[in-house]
Amino acid sequence: MYKESGDEAKVGAQFGLLNLFIVVPQIIVTLVVAEMSVPIGLEAFMVMNGVAFGNAAIVAIFIRENPNYKY
Repeated sequence: MYKESGDEAKVGAQFGLLNLFIVVPQIIVTLVVAEMSVPIGLEAFMVMNGVAFGNAAIVAIFIRENPNYKY
């Protein structure tokens, strides 16, 4: 499927960018949670998760698909 698009460098850059958006937040959350796991309880983690889901929902509202975009 990706080789049919003809531009392997562009596809590789897109996969790299996707990986960056997945890995960097995981590293940040791991470091933050490791520091706050002792003094703050489970309630704080649930609030932090709720805020993250809320932010994701707000950002998802603004995603628009371009019907003319060729994959």
